[in-house]
Amino acid sequence: MTEEHPFAQYVRIIGKGPNLSRPLTEDEMLSATRM
Repeated sequence: MTEEHPFAQYVRIIGKGPNLSRPLTEDEMLSATRM
């Protein structure tokens, strides 16, 4: 099995569509931009 990319968790959060997605928290944004 292939290992999941660390950034995939953020794509899942924002990629659920207009009604199911949520904004990233400030901590999530900082972590994502540091990748």
